[in-house]
Amino acid sequence: RKLRNCSKSKMAAAGEVFAYYGGAAGAIPAKDVSTALRACGVSPSEDEVTALVGGKATVSKAEFEGMLGKCPKDISADVVSDLFSVFDKSGNGTISINELKAHLGDAMATGQLTEAELKQMTKGFVTKGQLNYREFTASLSV
Repeated sequence: RKLRNCSKSKMAAAGEVFAYYGGAAGAIPAKDVSTALRACGVSPSEDEVTALVGGKATVSKAEFEGMLGKCPKDISADVVSDLFSVFDKSGNGTISINELKAHLGDAMATGQLTEAELKQMTKGFVTKGQLNYREFTASLSV
């Protein structure tokens, strides 16, 4: 099934994510499905991922695309940066990674976002405990 209501760039991004996690095997290992979906802008809970995977060891490209379903609406990097700026008390384009974790408390407490996933997402954008959210949000543009 093709992704519905997706731009060509979103379709290409989904293909790149699948190629990265699926590699030469042509299937994403079940343990990587959650991270791959999040890389495509979909944020299911761990329980939802478990239900989507259905006990399989791997997920095919068609199954992965089916999991993505309808792509989320595009949100510009500027809008996301503006949202982060609310927490930027010094106005220097950074926020404390600990403060970000505190604001993500429910998502992290329920397993929708793990510590490892947050580290992976922000890798290269954190210096001395500060997330450069301007560079981070600019990198989110597809």
